[in-house]
Amino acid sequence: MGVPDVVNLKVDWWGQPKHCKSGKKLGRDSDCVWDPPPTGWLKFNMAGVVFEEVVGCGGVLRDEKGVVFALFCGKCGVCGVEQVVVMAIKVATEIFIVLMRKVNVPLIVEFELSSVSNWLKYRCLQPWSVRKLFANIERGLRHLVEIKLVVTNTQKNGMANSLENVGLFRNQFFKAY
Repeated sequence: MGVPDVVNLKVDWWGQPKHCKSGKKLGRDSDCVWDPPPTGWLKFNMAGVVFEEVVGCGGVLRDEKGVVFALFCGKCGVCGVEQVVVMAIKVATEIFIVLMRKVNVPLIVEFELSSVSNWLKYRCLQPWSVRKLFANIERGLRHLVEIKLVVTNTQKNGMANSLENVGLFRNQFFKAY
């Protein structure tokens, strides 16, 4: 897959979502893959990117049918791709708590870095530079009925990856819910 194919994949996801398929990979490289959450759950896919010292993140909250409940993108004031994914998780939990404060809905948080998963599981592995972010995330997670943290691959995070790239070029952080 060359650079033009990658650009087309991003454009297809954002500009032509009807051409993206969910639940299974369909042979063509331009097909997008997204696994829906179990019935009754919501899933927040998120991603972070560092490009020429500019850091951006993005995320999308969907139900099992693929209906979008919320999305966000923007530049982040942190450095390093791991830290930006942690920032995206913080933003996602804040949005989810605001949306679901009166409804007990379980949440799946899906991202691409196993190192971040280990940081969330084992406090002793958390870098000092992001301890405050983790404290905020942990406070937010206490409000949730159930949460699953899932490490995924890039192909399953298409829309979140598109949002992270858009976030690189936004002057203000964008949230819609």
